[in-house]
Amino acid sequence: KKIAVNRGNLFDKWLSARQEQYDWEIMRFGKNTEAVQAVVTGRAFANMAGDTVGGWTASKNAQLSVAEVVIESGKKGGFAFRKDDVALRNQFEDIIECMKLDGTVARIHEKWIGMPPLPTSSANVVYRGYGMPGFGGYDPSPHKISCN
Repeated sequence: KKIAVNRGNLFDKWLSARQEQYDWEIMRFGKNTEAVQAVVTGRAFANMAGDTVGGWTASKNAQLSVAEVVIESGKKGGFAFRKDDVALRNQFEDIIECMKLDGTVARIHEKWIGMPPLPTSSANVVYRGYGMPGFGGYDPSPHKISCN
């Protein structure tokens, strides 16, 4: 089977590491939209992408559906703030944490992606401290969550 993927991304690496084991052909494209078109036109059996990309794409194209294959990569997305504006970053994170706790982020995810986020997804998990562990500016100090 031919699987289309965005060249060089996490899923390309995941597929490549298992290519010999599963004997699939990897079709690499510079953009995921090109990989999706390979599926739509029948040149590829499937496109492997993240749940946000795959879910949203399938919700906009009746020719596509999502297979719920879960790969726990540990990769996270984030928002960028100026290093000298820690107060704004922390205020933003407080709001996002409250939205995670009351289920707002999960509902937004499901609305736009077409499936709920995993319980272990960063759409549901409130991390200790401010910022993301392993990134510059991370403050591991616990803080009180106060939602209004």
